[in-house]
Amino acid sequence: MTVTADYSDFDIMVMLSRITNTASGSDDLSIWLYRACATELSHVLSRPKLINFSINKGEVPRAWKQAVITPVPKTTPAVSVSDLRRISVTPVLSRIVERFVVRDFISPFIPSQSLIDQYAYKATGSTTETVGRMLENSLYVRCLLLDFSKAFDRVDRLILLKKLDTYHLPGNILSRIISYLTERSVY
Repeated sequence: MTVTADYSDFDIMVMLSRITNTASGSDDLSIWLYRACATELSHVLSRPKLINFSINKGEVPRAWKQAVITPVPKTTPAVSVSDLRRISVTPVLSRIVERFVVRDFISPFIPSQSLIDQYAYKATGSTTETVGRMLENSLYVRCLLLDFSKAFDRVDRLILLKKLDTYHLPGNILSRIISYLTERSVY
């Protein structure tokens, strides 16, 4: 099964105009440019050659896989490389397309019960809200905190893809994820 993306000028203009302040990626284009020129850019980006084509074909353009890596200290002062968290920043257009793909093609296929106690990358809810609600009815709340700071450095992509395949994602979306994870480069 495949799905077809058909984002209009308006869909893309809305997404561009709502970009929050964030670092520019390897394209080195500032966020203000995307917001200020959202109307003009949306017409170009909605053509089948870019956003819709990338999703429908299941491929990520090579330029969208280039990342700028910024080391951010996990501890102060950072005394070794292991004290640094690598933040990988891809181009803004890559992130915009990721939002469309996750919102419209991945989230609907993931059962909500598998995300019931997960707050990262969810549109609503947070750990703070949950603890706050629990404290309304209890004198205390116990929290178990785990440090997974190195966990994502060790994710086996093959295992990840097998797990994603169990959600029966559309073929072109799974191909796009594979494309995104392969042949990545650092700028």
